[in-house]
Amino acid sequence: MTRIACGWCGASTEVKPCSSCGRDPELAHAQRGRPAPALDDQASIARRLADARHRLSAGGRAITVERLAEELDVSPRTVRRWQQMAAR
Repeated sequence: MTRIACGWCGASTEVKPCSSCGRDPELAHAQRGRPAPALDDQASIARRLADARHRLSAGGRAITVERLAEELDVSPRTVRRWQQMAAR
């Protein structure tokens, strides 16, 4: 089964409800009109963060948690959690 990023809490989950927050992980993505991003593992999260950082720096913008969150369409809290996961 493919792991996805929960649209509510950003946790990696493969079940409904989300194993972290207990909500439907795909619903928030559907409400935004986007598919739920598939996450293979921590490397995938690290890759998404690195790509977002690259896009921000290429545009001459400072890299902050808030700008990363905007670029990735997640909350700043989710970005901080993903940064912790990617650092492990």
